[in-house]
Parts: sequence; structure tokens; C-alpha cells
Amino acid sequence: MIIKPNKEKLKVYDGVDKVVSFSELKEKMKNMPAIPTFNTGITKLDELCEGFETGELWIVSGWTKMGKTLLCQTMTKNFALQGIYSLWFTFEITARKFLEQFDDSVVGYLPSQLKDKDLNWIEARIVEAKEKYGTKVIFIDHLHYLFDIFISRNPSLDIGGITRRLKGICLEHEVIIFLVAHTSKTSSQTEPTDGDIRDSSFIVQDSDGTLLVWRVGTKINGEVVFEEDSIVSVALARRSGVRGKKVRVKYVDDVLVEMEDPFLNPLPPVNEYKDLNF
Repeated sequence: MIIKPNKEKLKVYDGVDKVVSFSELKEKMKNMPAIPTFNTGITKLDELCEGFETGELWIVSGWTKMGKTLLCQTMTKNFALQGIYSLWFTFEITARKFLEQFDDSVVGYLPSQLKDKDLNWIEARIVEAKEKYGTKVIFIDHLHYLFDIFISRNPSLDIGGITRRLKGICLEHEVIIFLVAHTSKTSSQTEPTDGDIRDSSFIVQDSDGTLLVWRVGTKINGEVVFEEDSIVSVALARRSGVRGKKVRVKYVDDVLVEMEDPFLNPLPPVNEYKDLNF
């Protein structure tokens, strides 16, 4: 039903959502606290993204078993060192297996039981963690556990709706969400792009940034061998305007740390595997 606005009432409307001038709103914002910005501990990544602010939704993606979850776990550990304690929704593995990745010094939170495909429940747990523990950083691993493909008539639109809902949760509750999303292929001979993220372009369109994790492979006698070092590509960071910059990291003591010369832009060509035959 269409409801026409009442012109006379709106002339004197003074609600919290009333229309105001740029200058009036700027003056009001002077008295508001600054938006918190958190750093991941991977210095060059933080520089490219200009840190990570509350209210933002970030997508973490890449080929299977290339380090998506490891990157998120690394950020969790580095945040904890700064007194920033994360809430995790880890749908892919058991809580026991997940907790094995963290020693007792790492403080963080997760629900005692998980409930998938229920965004109302997700939002309630986020609010609970914020009110109880002051949690402002959320990790969800991964997107497709929030979505029931068997009852969906249009997966792309439904996933787009989920992404927008999560972005709204970020803004309303002033938290950061890092959302792991799978690619349409499990592996490839090419560097992944945000166009490879599975099922919906809305995932990228409705988020504040996309981080892609991958490793360069070398084909030796027909078998692909991947380098131990990983590459984190800032496919898109809206606030800083960065697109396509890359940071090389290595695996040390169960976390990813940046290498001595982590800014490799451009990296060596990786459109296809290097082919070595011995």
C-alpha cells in the first residue's frame, strides 16, 4: 500500500531522522567519537586498507586450501595481542578442531552451539558478544552456511540479500565482519579475482573490501607443487581506493607473517603455472 506524505505535518517535523543541512550534521558529528580502526598485524596489508573500521564488511576468498581460514586465524591472534577479542562462527570444522589452532594465551569467543541458516540468530550472538565482552570483530566461516541452496529459487539474489543484511548488522551494531566466501572452482591455474567468488556478484558489490589468498604453483613433471609462501591480494578496498595490490606472506609458527619485502606489485606473471620438466 502506498502512503502519501502529509505536507503540512512534514513542514514542522522534528524527528530523529529529519532532513538537515550538511553544515548542521557536520557540527553534530564533531562531538561524536572517532570510528575505531583496527590493524591486523600484517603491516603492509593494514597500509593498503588503511586499517579496518567498525561498520565494514570484508570478504575473504581464494582457492580451496590456500589459506583463507589461516589468514583469519592470524588476524584473530594479532587482534588479541592488541586487546581486541574476536567472535567466531566456525561452521566448517568442529569447535574442538578449531580451538586446537589457538594456544591458551589467545582470548576469543564462539557460540557453545552453532545454528546455521539463521541470520536472526547470528545477529543475536553478535549483540550478545558485544554487550558481554565488548567484541567488535566477527569472523564467519563461511557464507554458504547462512544460506539454504535446496529451498532457494534464486541463489544469487538470496545471497545478495544475506550480504546486505550482514552489512546492515555491521553498521547498526558498529562491528567489523570478515566473511569467508568460497570460489566457484576449488583450484585454478590462474590468480583468483573477485569475479571467481561463488554464486553472486552482490557479495562483492555490497561489501567494503575483498581479500584473496592464494599461492603460486609450479608444475614439475606434470604435478603441481605450490610455494610455501602465500599472497594476499587486496582485490578491492573501497575506503582506501586500492585495487589489485598484493602482499607476500609466509607461514611461521602457525600464523602468516609478511616477508622482508612484502610489497610485490606487480608480482611475477602467474596467469598459468610455471612448467618445469626435469
